[in-house]
Amino acid sequence: MDSYSNFSEYLPRKDSCLYVKLLLQYEYFACQLGHSTTKQFVSENNEAILEHPQKYLGLHIFHKNAFVSELGDDFQRFLCSTFTTKLSDMMYSAALDLLNYCPKKN
Repeated sequence: MDSYSNFSEYLPRKDSCLYVKLLLQYEYFACQLGHSTTKQFVSENNEAILEHPQKYLGLHIFHKNAFVSELGDDFQRFLCSTFTTKLSDMMYSAALDLLNYCPKKN
């Protein structure tokens, strides 16, 4: 278990894209990504996140403040695309939880 623990801490810092890809494919226990790693991942995968918001929102591994700030002006598009017509498919609470980190408009 010690080597798994070392691996799960090392990989997100060194290659966040591979880490998220492995999470999506194998759904193993995930550790929370830090502020810088989240910003790096979002900037490198902005279009994929906007195309499939439920997939990434369901991971619950991103630093929320960094996630929202790195999306910037695309956050509104991201938030709108998380809402669906089927109630069973809605990631309601996870999407609304991110609103706390959205910068307030003047």
